[in-house]
Formats: sequence, structure tokens, C-alpha cells
Amino acid sequence: MKIYALNASPRKGWNSDEMLDAFISGINESNADIEVEKVNIYDLDFKGCRSCFACQMKSTEDGQCLFRDGAYDLLRGIKSSDGLVFAAPVYYFDVPSQMRAILERLFYPGECDHEIPVAAIYTMNQKQENMDKFFKHHLDDIAFFLRNQFKTEPEQLYVCNTLHWKNPEKYKFPMEWYSDKSQYHDEQYSVDLQACHDAGIRLANKIS
Repeated sequence: MKIYALNASPRKGWNSDEMLDAFISGINESNADIEVEKVNIYDLDFKGCRSCFACQMKSTEDGQCLFRDGAYDLLRGIKSSDGLVFAAPVYYFDVPSQMRAILERLFYPGECDHEIPVAAIYTMNQKQENMDKFFKHHLDDIAFFLRNQFKTEPEQLYVCNTLHWKNPEKYKFPMEWYSDKSQYHDEQYSVDLQACHDAGIRLANKIS
């Protein structure tokens, strides 16, 4: 059994990456026999869908993307895996462009031939009410495609109002904004980590 865990943030060791590690710890706690391959997608050299239609040709194996770039093995692995989780920051109302590129190349070739449990973790520096009002419908669009692609209901986790810098005096943001976020972080961040850990347990249980 194998699960792919994608860190879709360019910032290793920060919010998305830490939430993903908490999710992985839940998988490991639930079933030590599950192999988890963690991939930092910003380390890969690849582009988005080129609309070449090669994946739609009758002669193409299972609708696989044929471009042999840095995402080729990952895309093939996900399609044959037992589970998928990705953690992504929200930039400009949506996931980063590199994650969009991965999703394009996963979705366009067509559905998987078996059910694959999926979870998506979204981190953002906006408060919950702003996420609900302005961002969530974009993320729900991703859920729609995940649902159709992998034939299961994706679990979505939202980590809001995050801190995204250290040494605030170096940056242009108002110090009072940092103070507000820092207090929220101290109270909420461990709760969010635990929620991701528990979600990892749930995903592992779906494939055990």
C-alpha cells in the first residue's frame, strides 16, 4: 500500500509542510505498513498541461501524460496509488501555480480505474470568515475534480490566519497585525496540527 503526500508550498518547514507532516504522522500511527512518499513539488522541473491531446489517443496507456519531465513518474505513481494527500498554501484565492499544473495533468487524462482516498490541506493567512466568503468556492471547484477523478469524496482541511514570516520588524506588515496573528497562532496552531494528524488516521483507515 502506498500514499503520495505532496507539499505544494515553496517554503519547506512552514505551515503547509508542517501540516502535511502531521497528516503523515497520523498515517504512520494508524498503519506502519503503508508506504508514504512525500514529494516537494517545487523541487520538480515540470510544466502544466500542453494541450497536446496525446493522453486522449486510443493508443495511449490508460490516458497517461506522455511528457517525460519532472512530474512524469509522480503522475503515473499517483494514478496507481492507494491514497493521495496534498498540502497547499492559498495564493491569490487559489492554490499555487505549480499545484494547478499538477492538477491539470492529473485531471485531463481522465478518471482513475480504481477508488483513491484523497485529502487536501489548505493553509492561508486569511481569517476563516474571509476564506468562507472569498476563497472557499475556488477550493470547492478543486474538490469537484478530485471527486470525479478519484471516485471518492475528498476530505478538505482549512488552516486559517497563519503566520508566514519570522522577525516581523524586517517586513512592511503592521506590527499590530503580526501581534494579532501571533496570539491566534499560539492558541490554534496545535489544534490544526492535531486535526491534520487525525485526518491522516482516517485516510489510512480507508485503505487498510
